[in-house]
Amino acid sequence: MGSHCDDGQKRMVLVVWAILVLAAADSSRSDEQSESAIVPDSVVNEQSGCGPAVVLPKGEYRLWEGEWVMEGSDIAENVYSILRIHAVHSGGLVYGTECRDIPYGPNATWSNIKEARFEGSLQACSPDSETRLRLSVDPDDRHARVIEMKPLECSHTDVPSNLFVLRRTIFRAGFDCARAGTPVEHAICGNELIAQGDFEVGELYRKLRSSLPEDLAQELRSGQRAWLRLRNDRCTSGDVADETCLAHQYADRLATLSRLADPTLGGGDLFDSSYALAQIVRGTDLRLHTAARLAMYPLAMDPAGETDWQAGPDGLLFEQTYVKTRIVWPSNVEFRYSDMLYVDRDGTVWVVEYTETAQPLPSDWSVRADRLWLSAGREPLTVQTETEPGAPYPPRVARWLDEHGVDQAMVGK
Repeated sequence: MGSHCDDGQKRMVLVVWAILVLAAADSSRSDEQSESAIVPDSVVNEQSGCGPAVVLPKGEYRLWEGEWVMEGSDIAENVYSILRIHAVHSGGLVYGTECRDIPYGPNATWSNIKEARFEGSLQACSPDSETRLRLSVDPDDRHARVIEMKPLECSHTDVPSNLFVLRRTIFRAGFDCARAGTPVEHAICGNELIAQGDFEVGELYRKLRSSLPEDLAQELRSGQRAWLRLRNDRCTSGDVADETCLAHQYADRLATLSRLADPTLGGGDLFDSSYALAQIVRGTDLRLHTAARLAMYPLAMDPAGETDWQAGPDGLLFEQTYVKTRIVWPSNVEFRYSDMLYVDRDGTVWVVEYTETAQPLPSDWSVRADRLWLSAGREPLTVQTETEPGAPYPPRVARWLDEHGVDQAMVGK
């Protein structure tokens, strides 16, 4: 058993660690930037005071998401400094700050909503204020993250820290997250959907085991242990757990255990088209079904529109489309959101998010494209699949893209 420390000791360790990481960041910054794609000068000519902008892959820019609290804040007593990242995309983020120095008084101060462009995977700069944000990620637990802001835009104290710690929520899983020790366990406890998958796998496993005769219960136990080893081996690289891999492993395990509990769902050990179809026939909304949501991860379907589906020997396609109005100053814009899940009989999953404006924009429209898609809340097109790069699209996926006017040659996977 490891030793325990109180919250104050943990906070001090985290601050010391963050300062050490930030001190080393300058020496490695050039290496970080060389790994990212430099944006053409025509895109960054507004960045006086900031360095060259870069475009980050999704796995890197998602590390900036969330709400961050300054060291020394007391949320329970309503005295705090908060950094909120309102939206993140491949080129940068939108953020604001909120500070309150008198409990429950009418004294909260808010900064204007600002944009910052990425200068590397661990640094962003606001061209408006030249504020720089620097991100630190604990190599042993990537949910433990800190952002340093210089200069500060507000503070709840006369002796402020420049460090904002990610407000981290520990979710209920099938085990005690207070005892999480491995990268896989930390990743599960820090991700609401994967934690839910782990909880449901544990519940199904226990119910099945208690209902089986001893010999079959032992066989189930051996299978569960083998799956846990497979999960850990496939989804861990060094000291880092891959959350997408974990989500897909839990989707397959939930399908397997559900079929053992209910043979009318068919056979097999994958989340495949026959399992998805069996759920739809039962009236299940795949947008709310844990195994389906895990299979789609990291993309997700907001249950906001009318759904449709079609199935054949090759696989099943489930889709939805809806329209939302967003504020894009100085006017409102209607966006059409189209989402598609395709799963074939072998368990290969494709998920597509396509976003477009519902009406043509005015000819004198002057808003930059990146601001437009930040307002929409997501990129114009995202395709998620585990197939090899360059693999041909399944016929149903290719037909769906054609129907939505997507040039397949322009789609990156």
